Amino acid sequence: MDDALTVDKNIVVIEGNYLLLDQPVWNGLKNFADFTVFIDTDPLFLQDRLVNRKVRGGTSEEDALDFYYKSDAINVDNVLNNSQKADLNLYLNQDGSFKI
Repeated sequence: MDDALTVDKNIVVIEGNYLLLDQPVWNGLKNFADFTVFIDTDPLFLQDRLVNRKVRGGTSEEDALDFYYKSDAINVDNVLNNSQKADLNLYLNQDGSFKI
């Protein structure tokens, strides 16, 4: 095929919220991974981080919070509650450290 890609090197995916999602289309991706890592954390901590990121980017706090509830919160809930088990689960603490 003219539009086919040949991959002859190792691939490392370093980010992808839905890559372990246990829902149609997404749930087959884990089969392509040799090793998976899931980073969990407190949803309220995620809310603070996501809202603050928007505010730092110039969005008002009210608009950032509105966006969080209309979009980010739905994704956070979906990923934290509907992902397949990873090979390694890490928990992100609020100080930036991780717990296994």
